[in-house]
Formats: sequence, structure tokens, C-alpha cells
Amino acid sequence: MRLSTVAIALCSTLAFSALAAGPEGLKVHSSGPLGVVEVNPFGYAPLTAVIDDAGKNIKNVTVTVQGKDNNGVDINYPVKNSTIATYGGIPVFGLYPAYANKVTVNYQLDGKALSHTYSIWTNDVDFGSSGDTQWAKAPIVKVNKVDEAFKDRLYLVNFSGPTAADAKMAHNNPSAPAH
Repeated sequence: MRLSTVAIALCSTLAFSALAAGPEGLKVHSSGPLGVVEVNPFGYAPLTAVIDDAGKNIKNVTVTVQGKDNNGVDINYPVKNSTIATYGGIPVFGLYPAYANKVTVNYQLDGKALSHTYSIWTNDVDFGSSGDTQWAKAPIVKVNKVDEAFKDRLYLVNFSGPTAADAKMAHNNPSAPAH
């Protein structure tokens, strides 16, 4: 009796999925005129993506990652044709965590200038557990002053240094900061 109930539930789920997908079945859909967007394509840079070129011969690509809210700064950069060939698409970096990033890509296809703005969602940056009850999240960085000469730069903030302030906090850790 139990096996037949499971079989009926499975068949119902598959039939519903097939109907929901349409007569062509399930497909991978792109979020723009080029191929799919893959966030963190290599598994170690969660605030990057690659927009697949879907085999199209695109050239003269520029990328703009739009600044977050009114205080954000746009990040603009050109992408070499050889880089597109290396990655099979357009590398995107400088994305904000836990945010629907707006990324505008300008490119040429068959001699025609085209542009598309993608919405690329990224997850929060999470470094996982230290093995006990501590959970490592990326710090929120507040910029107090930006020198005019450096206002259009992208910075990596690394907070995992070897100082006592960065050590695991525990009651038995002699290098942990005192409270």
C-alpha cells in the first residue's frame, strides 16, 4: 500500500512538472540576449560571475556594475576579446553581496552595437563555521573618507589576518582579545 502511494505521488509530481514546463520540457533560460549568467563560476569568488557568450562572436565589450543605491560608485571596465574567448563569456566582478546587482553590458555582434542590463543576484558572503559555535560573516565596511585620486577603484578588504583581534575568540584562547 505504501509503495503504491509513493508511486502515485511521484507520477503526479512528474506529470505536473511536464505540464508546467510546456510541450518542450524543462529548459535552461538565459536572463538576457546572451547565454546564462553563472555566479561564482569557479567556486571561490562569490561576488563574481560569467555571462556566457552562447557561442556568439561578441566584440568590443564593456561592463558597468552599477553602484548600490545613491552612494555606490559604478565600476566600468573593458573586456578584451581574448578574455571572452578564454572564459567563454564576459567576466563580471565587483558585485555587491546579498543584492540584485544591475550590470550593463555593451558589445558588438555582427557589427551592430548592442546593450543589455542584467540583474545578477548574489548571496551574502559567508565563511562558514570555525568548528564550534562561531560563524564567520563578512564585516560591514564603512568608508569614512575617499581620496579623490582613488574614488573609482575596487578594493578587496581582507579581515582574516594573523593578529590577535582576528583570532578565534574563546575562553581558552591566549591570543584572543581581552574584553
